[in-house]
Amino acid sequence: MDLHKNTSTFCVKDYDGNVIKQAKVLTDRNQIREFFNDLRQPSSVALEPVSQWYTFADLIEALGHDVHIAHPQKVKAIASARIKTDKIDAGVLADLLRANLLPEAYFSPKEVRGWKEMTRF
Repeated sequence: MDLHKNTSTFCVKDYDGNVIKQAKVLTDRNQIREFFNDLRQPSSVALEPVSQWYTFADLIEALGHDVHIAHPQKVKAIASARIKTDKIDAGVLADLLRANLLPEAYFSPKEVRGWKEMTRF
């Protein structure tokens, strides 16, 4: 999932790397919920931590999917790509997760995130 403020791009691949579904949806709880409801099976999801990542990570987990937070500085395949589009970025995240090569950031529990936000401000 290439998460952005207004729209997000999804790329769902099977274990062999074949694209099952691609879509660009509004970054809205109902749109995201609808996308995942159409999958009809639990999936693993990779996303980079942008400003509202925790809202959507929590939603996706509540829908029964496994969420992996990509470490943005270590995802070199996206950061140094010559051609960058949301569709390509979503596909690269899917491939890294599928191949068990996704560099992950710490996905802190809700309680911990609250304390982190308080100390940050």
